[in-house]
Amino acid sequence: MTRRHFQLSQHALADAYLGVGQVKAATEMLEHVVAAGETALAENHPNLLASRHQLAGAYLADEKAIVILKKVVEMYETLPEDHPGRLALQHVLACVNLRDWEPERAVAILEVVVRNAEALPEDRLNRLVSQDELARAYLNAGQLKKAVAMLEDVVRIRKAQPEDDMNRLSSQHYLACAYLAENVVEMMAKVVQKVPRRLVS
Repeated sequence: MTRRHFQLSQHALADAYLGVGQVKAATEMLEHVVAAGETALAENHPNLLASRHQLAGAYLADEKAIVILKKVVEMYETLPEDHPGRLALQHVLACVNLRDWEPERAVAILEVVVRNAEALPEDRLNRLVSQDELARAYLNAGQLKKAVAMLEDVVRIRKAQPEDDMNRLSSQHYLACAYLAENVVEMMAKVVQKVPRRLVS
């Protein structure tokens, strides 16, 4: 079994733990995966970033961990703004604020993350995910024009991905929601029509 296959197996098991409410088991496994990745991979390696993202999801399911997370983010603020570790934690903290219905705080954090991610190629997954999250925060904060502008850009870039790619579909979904919130029904219909029929039938 290759390192990548082993990592995917661990991710799948962690997902299973989360699915049955065993948050502690999932968190412990993912912390091990992230620790191993940090010793073997570059800070911006896609596999390490994916592991950190999944660990963030486990932390979000654990109320106690959120308190710890906020303290860790404070410590990371001594690092350069574009440090991958700092950006990853800021992204997670913004997700916490969105979950707790504090969209304005999430917007403030994610605007910094997106600004620093602009140094990456526009089709880099990390950059697109951050833009997606910021657009969601804009939607929740009622900043509809900003949400639409950002999501139109993300959807344009994601056209290079397969039609049934979940990230592409998610971006299209949020763009349709943004158009609906702005009462631009014609544009919403155009977005929905681009979703493969087999996925909505």
